Amino acid sequence: MIMRRIERGERKGDAKVWSYPGMEKVVQQMRKKIDGVSKLFTLDACRHGGMTELEEAELTDGQGRALSGHKTAQAYRGYAK
Repeated sequence: MIMRRIERGERKGDAKVWSYPGMEKVVQQMRKKIDGVSKLFTLDACRHGGMTELEEAELTDGQGRALSGHKTAQAYRGYAK
C-alpha cells in the first residue's frame, strides 16, 4: 500500500491510498525523466521485484501472502525461486 498526502481542500494533510492507475502514471512519468531507463520499468515490474524480495527473505507462504495481497498459495508461489 502506498499513501500520498492530500494537498488541498478540507482534508489537507490527511493521507490517501494511491489508486493503481494513479501510481502507474507516476512510475511512467519518473521513467521518462530518467535517461536510459527501459520501457520495461513498470509498476508491475516494481511489484514483482518486491514480491521476489519477500520470497528471498524466507517468509512463510502465509506471511508473504498477507503482505502481497495474494489470496491463494498458488498465486503467491509464482514468486518462489
